[in-house]
Amino acid sequence: MTQQLEISLMRSSIGLTPNQRKNLLGLGLFHRHQRVILNDTSSVRGMVMKVIHLVDVSRAASARAAASTRPMMEIIPPATPVVTEPSATQKKKMKKAEDEAKVVQAKPAEPAKKEAKSAAPKATKTTAKKAAPKKKTTSAKGRK
Repeated sequence: MTQQLEISLMRSSIGLTPNQRKNLLGLGLFHRHQRVILNDTSSVRGMVMKVIHLVDVSRAASARAAASTRPMMEIIPPATPVVTEPSATQKKKMKKAEDEAKVVQAKPAEPAKKEAKSAAPKATKTTAKKAAPKKKTTSAKGRK
């Protein structure tokens, strides 16, 4: 008989990312405090790892025994991390960044140029038109 996991949803799915919600649905968890018993497979463990902060996991020998047991399962991470080689485009980007860093280091600092003209802006003449005085108007309520 394969080993089984009892998974209980302890937290609400409000405010989760769409992928986390899909994982909960894939596990068969729709409501808080709902329990499901699933076979202990790598796919189920991967889905549980995505939402481990929301669920309570324990080993279950059978459905009846699972109802009375407390959580005792430890999630074990993979033994060795997967390392991949960068793709061709990533290599090009890394080489370009290194070349730009070399160019920046090779350039000498330029001396600051002195300004020949004064920094004060020239005053310009502006002719402002005088605003016409506003006419007094009476409201419709004031007239009879």
